[in-house]
Amino acid sequence: MSVSTFFTTDTNPLRDALNETKPVFGLFVSEIKSPWLAAMVNEAGYDFCVFDMEHGTFSLSDISAMTAAFCGGHCTPLVRIPSIRRDIITPLLDLGIGGIVVPNVETADDVRTCIEYMKYPPQGSRGVSLSRPHTGFASVERTRFLELANARNLLIIQIESQQAVENLDEILSVPGIDAAFVGCGDLSLSMRISSDPVSGPLRETLEHILDKAGQYNVHGGANVSHPHLIEALIPCGLRVIAVTTDTKGFLVGISRPLHSIKH
Repeated sequence: MSVSTFFTTDTNPLRDALNETKPVFGLFVSEIKSPWLAAMVNEAGYDFCVFDMEHGTFSLSDISAMTAAFCGGHCTPLVRIPSIRRDIITPLLDLGIGGIVVPNVETADDVRTCIEYMKYPPQGSRGVSLSRPHTGFASVERTRFLELANARNLLIIQIESQQAVENLDEILSVPGIDAAFVGCGDLSLSMRISSDPVSGPLRETLEHILDKAGQYNVHGGANVSHPHLIEALIPCGLRVIAVTTDTKGFLVGISRPLHSIKH
């Protein structure tokens, strides 16, 4: 079963790195639609890439056209879904992505529903369709493949509201969460506090969430880019780190040489 996809090989690079408690670095992608994106993010050294279906412009067809190039590479493709729906989660996982990112999780039932849709029985009720990209269209031994897929699909939930913080113990106690990722912008808006994660209430809340995640053996994550902040939060349990977006990275990259010439 040596098919070149994430779930039929013996390893999932992102899960392996997390299991070794290494910090992993990625970016959110909402606009760039190129079959060469995988090559670029691999060359740049990113560990994961999140295709954003919540705020971005991607369709299932777009993601299908882009994910194949990630096979065999270091960077693992993930997708942030727009909502918790079976008809979104199932086809995405059948494309062979490394896992899903779920925005605005606020209750334990939200987590249970995600697991129900993304895991094969007995953990969930995901439907079986093996002649798909996630098997490389190859003939696979069903029982073994389903076990591998359940073990390697990553579930990353986003903590983005005051309600989620209040329900944190209830949420994190549900088995099957791989990472709890703090959406700093939406969380600060919900809590009506400054969006600066370096100091103040947001920093305190961020550290609280990371600490709670660790207590439940869940990896902590956040969208933070300041090197000193990242260095300070890694001992607190920060593991899954989104450092930029495709649009920000593109604008910074193309503006730097222009500014150096003009100024």
